[in-house]
Amino acid sequence: RTLSLYTHLVDTELLWAEFQEHPASVARKRIVQVLFSTQKWESLYYLLSTYTNEDPHIARQAKEGLQRWLHRINRVFSRPTKEQRAQILEVIETVSTTLSSSTIQKIMFFMGTPTE
Repeated sequence: RTLSLYTHLVDTELLWAEFQEHPASVARKRIVQVLFSTQKWESLYYLLSTYTNEDPHIARQAKEGLQRWLHRINRVFSRPTKEQRAQILEVIETVSTTLSSSTIQKIMFFMGTPTE
């Protein structure tokens, strides 16, 4: 929990790589807790990336985290960078069949990306 307060000091790409390679479930759960606590758009990327994780606990954390993210999105208004937007759009493509269309539309709206 303490590390979650200092996520701006953490190399999240390195942490994400560690999550993907680490076999221990407990370590993976703690890693995603930190990743889900990162800056708004960065955390969305990690929430969506783990939304369909094979570990049901991690997938549930991601689903609950995404609902919290959608609930508090309007508290601080900022747009994602071009890189963040591209990453988020890419991961939405991979999980789009498991997300509701209204969730996808909300995310696209908050990113300032038109929906089709």
